[in-house]
Amino acid sequence: MPPYTAPLAVTVDEAAKTLTFGGPIGLRESATVAVTPATPVTGDTLLTITRLGTVLAEAELTDGAGTLDLNTAEAIAVFSGLPARHVLTADAHLWHSHENRLLGTGVIRIVNNPDAAGSALRVAAAGRLNMTLAAALDAGTAVKRDSSGNAAACAAADAHLLLGILAESGNPADSCPVVTAGIVTVAAWGLTPGACYYLSTGSTGALTATAPAGYNVRPVGIAIDAATLALIPQPTVQTLADSTDPHTLAWDPTYRRLIAQAAAASSAGAASAGLIPCLDADGKLDTTMMPDMTAAALAAHAALFADIEALSDPTIGELVAAHNAILAALKGA
Repeated sequence: MPPYTAPLAVTVDEAAKTLTFGGPIGLRESATVAVTPATPVTGDTLLTITRLGTVLAEAELTDGAGTLDLNTAEAIAVFSGLPARHVLTADAHLWHSHENRLLGTGVIRIVNNPDAAGSALRVAAAGRLNMTLAAALDAGTAVKRDSSGNAAACAAADAHLLLGILAESGNPADSCPVVTAGIVTVAAWGLTPGACYYLSTGSTGALTATAPAGYNVRPVGIAIDAATLALIPQPTVQTLADSTDPHTLAWDPTYRRLIAQAAAASSAGAASAGLIPCLDADGKLDTTMMPDMTAAALAAHAALFADIEALSDPTIGELVAAHNAILAALKGA
């Protein structure tokens, strides 16, 4: 990695033989070093970073200036198995090369950077990651992650799998940036400023400013200008599939959506199993989702209790007998 513009500040106290660092340095980073004051470090000096006796990095300085490179095998090995951004301390020694004397010692903090280009987790969290293309795709294509882990065009039926927008065109096996959050810019995109864009139900991976009819409607972003889209973190809108006379809802596990269905032809039984009842235009449950309330059904129900006489000032024995008769009628229904 190139040296940082802002140097790593090191203050030396020759009398106390101490070194004080202005901040930490990251593993695999190369940082310019500036030692002050200039008097004790005039000429050639050597800054050595060690941990438990192992030299992790050295910087040859001239008049207190040089480059400290922590992209060494020894430094990387120290962080083996440790999590990203873990911090370790190391010993620092500043030696005067020509005078062969110690100018100072101190402690420097080293932060684990698991990859020279930054960890994939940090890139994804920032709303941008690089993905291998499964096929040739144009910039501005809405993409998902396919079963092989590559970027593929995302259809409206897979709206729940939408990952982001491809920022650059590429061919199969190319590594291209995908913007997952924030702002994505594509030259000559041709967006309408202020319009909301959705996943198109026509061309796979395409965006449209016209909200698709039906189900799996997925708003993707708002156009800032003709080439810029601000992504919005909205989930897929699950709307109802067409039905001539929808009274109930059923879950479609294949497309992960609710489907409107006409009410069951008959009440109870398998025809009504698993359905979610809906209210009709009058705010009532459809009669097919309720017990049979026709006159014939009510008469048959009443006939079950025809032989049970009304009681007037009954005894305990009569109450028990009537209760048992009611239970027998219900059990036999």
